[in-house]
Amino acid sequence: LIENARIQRISSFLSFAGMIGMSFLNPACSVLAMQYASPSILAPFSGLTLVWVILFSYPAIGEAPSVLQVTAALLIVLGEVVVAVFGDHTNN
Repeated sequence: LIENARIQRISSFLSFAGMIGMSFLNPACSVLAMQYASPSILAPFSGLTLVWVILFSYPAIGEAPSVLQVTAALLIVLGEVVVAVFGDHTNN
């Protein structure tokens, strides 16, 4: 019973920390990053959020990603590489 309450507190804390991070820290870091790189390079990287969800779904909640989800994550990463290599690198 005590262990279950501890797990519940940790889960609540991590949920709250994730909401704060995605609501405030992510946008703030994105704005700061625009000082150093072109928005056309930075904007596609917001898609990496989905990749992180797929990667951490099993360790975090025990839900194994489907083949379709893994394929989608690989396509997102491939798209990020294409944008990073061939994208407009000017910062106007």
